[in-house]
Amino acid sequence: MISVIIPVYNVEKYLKRCVDSVLAQTYQDFEIILVDDGSTDNGGKLCDEYAALNDRIRTIHQANGGLSAARNTGIDEANGEYISFIDSDDWIAETFLEVLYNTAVNNNADISTVRYYEIWEDGRKEVFTLSPENKVMPGLEAMELVCDNPKYIEHTVCNKLFKKHLFNQLRFKVGIVYEDWRLTYKLLYFSNTVAVNDEILYFYFQRSGSIRKSEFSEKKVSKYYIYVEREEFFKEHNLTDLIEPTIINRMQAALHVAAGLAASSVVSADVKKKYYRLFKDDMHTNRQLMFKGLSFLKKLQIAMFYTSPAFYSCLIKIKMIFKKG
Repeated sequence: MISVIIPVYNVEKYLKRCVDSVLAQTYQDFEIILVDDGSTDNGGKLCDEYAALNDRIRTIHQANGGLSAARNTGIDEANGEYISFIDSDDWIAETFLEVLYNTAVNNNADISTVRYYEIWEDGRKEVFTLSPENKVMPGLEAMELVCDNPKYIEHTVCNKLFKKHLFNQLRFKVGIVYEDWRLTYKLLYFSNTVAVNDEILYFYFQRSGSIRKSEFSEKKVSKYYIYVEREEFFKEHNLTDLIEPTIINRMQAALHVAAGLAASSVVSADVKKKYYRLFKDDMHTNRQLMFKGLSFLKKLQIAMFYTSPAFYSCLIKIKMIFKKG
C-alpha cells in the first residue's frame, strides 16, 4: 500500500537507525526502496545487506545525481498506492505510517501530514512550529498556507504521505537545493483534500555535513528562482491574489541569497556581481512592492543592498568576521 523511498548518499553512520525505524512500524503494508545515489562509503553495501534479509526492501544503485534524482528514481520504481519520503539520516516514530495512512484514508485525502522534531547532533530537540490542531482542507487552501505561512504546513515532503497519482506529471527538479520548496506547493494545489494531524512523529536530524548546513554555493541561488517559478505558476493558473506576496517573498529571498553570496569563499567575484545585478534589477522593476509589509530592519537591509550591493557585501563580510571572532 505504501512505498517508502529512502535516498542514500554517504550516510553509513545513520542508515541503520533510519531503516530500522521503518521496519518497526505498527503499520506493515509497505515496501522500502533504498536508492543508493553513488555512495562512496559502505552505505550501498549496507543497502544490499538489508535487501538480502527482507523481501520488502529493494536497493537501486545509480550514479550520483543528488537528492532529487534519487527521489525521482524511487517514484519511478514505486508499487504502492501512497508514497512516503524519508531522508536517510532521519528516523520515524513507530506509528508514523499508521497515523499518516489512517489520516489520509479517513478523510479521503490525497496528502496527509504530521509534525516533526528538529534534532541536533548535540542532542538539542525542537518542535517545528506547526499549529497544534487537526485540520482537513481543500488542496488550494493548503497550498495558500504553505506559501503564506510555511510553519503551518511545511515545504518538506518528509513528514507527509502522498497519493502516488500526484506524481504522474510532477517530479523533483534535479541539480538544485530547496527542491521541496519548488515541488510541495504544486502537489498541494493538485490535491483534492489535505489532512493535517498534530502528532509529532518524524525526527529531522540536523547534522553539520548536511546539504542545508554546507558552504554557500551557486546552487543555493535556487532559493531565489523558486519564487520566480512560483510567480509563473500562479499566473498560469490565474491565482492572482498570490502573485504580489510571492514577489515580496522573492525580494527577501534575494536579500538572503545576496548575504550568502557575500559570505561565500567558493563563489567567484564575477558570479557574485552577476547575481547582485539580477537582484537589483528585479527590485527596481518591483520597487513599489520592495518594502511592503517588512520590518524596519528588513527595509534598511534591502535599501542598503539596492543602493550599493558592494557596500552591502562589505557589511556582510564584516558581520561574518565578528561572528567567527
